Amino acid sequence: MGEFQKKLAGLKKGWKQAQENIAKGGGGDFTKLEPGRYKGRVTDGEVNESQAGRFQCFMELTVTEGESKGESQRKYWGLDKAEHLPYLMRDIQRLGFDAPDDPEELEDVLKKIVKKKPLISFRVKEAGEFLNIYFDKLLDEEEEGGDDSGASEKSSAKGEQDAASKDPEPESAGGEDVEIKAGLRVQVEGQGEGEVKSVDEDEGEVTVKLDSGTKVIVSVDKLSLPPTKPEQKKMRVTRK
Repeated sequence: MGEFQKKLAGLKKGWKQAQENIAKGGGGDFTKLEPGRYKGRVTDGEVNESQAGRFQCFMELTVTEGESKGESQRKYWGLDKAEHLPYLMRDIQRLGFDAPDDPEELEDVLKKIVKKKPLISFRVKEAGEFLNIYFDKLLDEEEEGGDDSGASEKSSAKGEQDAASKDPEPESAGGEDVEIKAGLRVQVEGQGEGEVKSVDEDEGEVTVKLDSGTKVIVSVDKLSLPPTKPEQKKMRVTRK
């Protein structure tokens, strides 16, 4: 057996796994969904090791509406570096679950998520040769269904979607959308008022410095505009 044949023989295990991934619709590292916004459910997830030996976990999202209904896409998180972990913890919280205090509990949390199959809105964005998946928010069960024509916005409306994703907007008391940017005064749900310091467009997260001096990172759906205060007139003394 030649040198290349030996190397090819060593791929049998990984090759079989890749075939299983494609058959399941997840595709492993293969991507299927076009850039756009989708509604879907978490239908699979586990802790594993990539073929390159990276310690990781994944969740598989299956689209529930629109032209891509039934198609799946996997989102991966690396577990080998501490700086990657906050992203996983925040995404678990976005699904309505508490991030585990002990990393050994992660597998149990993933099993609970898969069992519940939460419905979420998520975005698929191109990043060079890869696709990045971003969880937007947890949806109510009654939000599944409805008008399929707006369930997934494909690349034909990609420019409009990118503009929307780059300019997260909270709704004002008057029903108007306001662009979130540094310097904007906002109300953080359950934490009080503060000033926007920065916006992470890809993650849909905003860093806010509260009036108390504490900095917090929250998702856009936790923000609103502070209540409008009535204008106060200055008092003055009138001399006769």
